[in-house]
Amino acid sequence: MEGLGAEAQRLIRTRDEPLLSLCHALKTPLAVVLMRSEMLLAKLGDPSAIEHGLHSICGAARMQAAIIDNVIEWSRMFEGAAEMAPVSVDLASCVDDVFSRFAHQAGERKIETGLQIETGAWTVRGDPARLTLAIHNLVDNAMKVTPSGGRIDVSLERGRMTASVRVSDTGAGFSPEDGARLFKPIPMGDFGPPHRSRALGLGLPVVRWIALIHGGTISATSAGPSRGSSFVLTIPGVAHEQRSS
Repeated sequence: MEGLGAEAQRLIRTRDEPLLSLCHALKTPLAVVLMRSEMLLAKLGDPSAIEHGLHSICGAARMQAAIIDNVIEWSRMFEGAAEMAPVSVDLASCVDDVFSRFAHQAGERKIETGLQIETGAWTVRGDPARLTLAIHNLVDNAMKVTPSGGRIDVSLERGRMTASVRVSDTGAGFSPEDGARLFKPIPMGDFGPPHRSRALGLGLPVVRWIALIHGGTISATSAGPSRGSSFVLTIPGVAHEQRSS
């Protein structure tokens, strides 16, 4: 950048660093897809290798899809584009779907998991894709901060006129100071240089955005660093009648 002024260099970094960070984030799951595909081609006669490889490929593809969905929602967040056509959503099905996505990854990393959903209706009004993305981000965050041998629990909890998705982990935890910044929206220029982290840091701010446009809330608690954490996404309007079996 020889010959450019300091302000021009700053503007170029503001433009380029988010794109580089996004490329690094997308490249990570793509590398898994390519590596596992090559291994499958070399081991077509080994059923166990094929099953393991397909699980890895599917997980990586879902990771890449979630990254793209988060970038889209992040863009909507800063544009204030909250438009959606609410429909009836079975929140229990969303939780089941997300929980199953991480089963293979949890098994590989030796992380214990638990799922608790009371019987009955868990119907809310909203955008099923966005609600699924919010739950995905919470479980994905727990997976990222929980070490091997740890535990992640996901549950649905009833309020008087609400349904809450709780995701608890025995991972890194956080201080009160860090907790205040967990859901803070990240401007494009603040993604940071890609060499510092392959994570974009969009997941939790996007959860907050999705909660807000559904008239809900998101909260987080922790006993402190290295003492785990618990995130609760609350959505209003849950139906209390029993689902038919």
